[in-house]
Amino acid sequence: MEYRQAETFYKNLAEQYNYGWVQVNLARSLLKQDKMTEAIALTDQLLERDDTRFNTYDALAEYYIEKEDYEKGYEIIQEATKLAPRNLDRNKKSWNLARLNHDKKGQYVATMNMAKHAKNTIHDSPDLTLNVIRSSIDLAASMNGEEANRLMIKTEREISAFTKAHGSDSPTKEKLAVIDARILNLKSDKKGAEEIIQDYMSTHATSSIEDGLDKIKAFHEMGYWEESIKLLDNIKIKIEGDSFLGQVLNEYLDQESKERSDIHYSPKELGEMASSHYKNKRYEPAFELLAQAHTLAPKNPNMALSILKVMAKLIDEISFEATHMSYLKKCRETLDSVALSPIQQKKMTEYLSIIEPRLEQSA
Repeated sequence: MEYRQAETFYKNLAEQYNYGWVQVNLARSLLKQDKMTEAIALTDQLLERDDTRFNTYDALAEYYIEKEDYEKGYEIIQEATKLAPRNLDRNKKSWNLARLNHDKKGQYVATMNMAKHAKNTIHDSPDLTLNVIRSSIDLAASMNGEEANRLMIKTEREISAFTKAHGSDSPTKEKLAVIDARILNLKSDKKGAEEIIQDYMSTHATSSIEDGLDKIKAFHEMGYWEESIKLLDNIKIKIEGDSFLGQVLNEYLDQESKERSDIHYSPKELGEMASSHYKNKRYEPAFELLAQAHTLAPKNPNMALSILKVMAKLIDEISFEATHMSYLKKCRETLDSVALSPIQQKKMTEYLSIIEPRLEQSA
């Protein structure tokens, strides 16, 4: 951890040699000391060089992860992954950071990239396909309507093909059972889901973290909240925290613990409950439920639009407080960050044309 001495060492080397590894390690030593003016000036140059670009992205991502700025770290890893989509290690980092940042679509894309580019290589594994299936269920649980239905049809085809290829393997049977239970629950067949999961109620941590995480989701989605938290705590003990992925996974599991203790339903279920309140003109409880759903799916533009829709009604009933203004800002940021369809754009304009003049009048 002698970063100042490291900086001096690499600066001296850099006077004689322009090797990429010298420059990247100099950048790392500057970042470790938070000398951001020098570090950013150097990393901007290194991102332009073919021989240093990806190591520089990695160094920057590691810096922001250490500072617990997980959103910025995720943005950087995404940029690196776009330029080198076949790199499994960066896709894995992107996947874990996507989960931590509640980016269900990014999580799905990362797992698909890993499965696609590992095919017919030494890295290929049935678990990569399982991770695609699991992330597609996570994504579908955060969506509504036809979009979710199309994704689930595609996912069920993938499950059928996977079962034919690997379903006879004994260790795989429990994994598929948990997946089947999650799908039945997503289809509101809780009885069918419970019949499947009853045979797999153990809360002992499995050898695979991903198997355990999927089981946690199944428990939580079916209302077995205590079992979900217990298994989550058992998994946390197994994570090594002294690596990039270890730190991200630990943070993700801490986040999961808090959210699963505080929020007992999926974004889809919360949206359905909020819709019922909205139809009965109970706008405050509708807003509270959608705020919880937004915590779990902050990248979902339809969720942001639903919050604005409720706020357009709520603003005539109450004075907006800091919480309301915070969600208004978050929803605007979500909607500004994606390409909206004409219908979505029209809805956003409609809701904001009601909300913003009222806010100006009350200012």
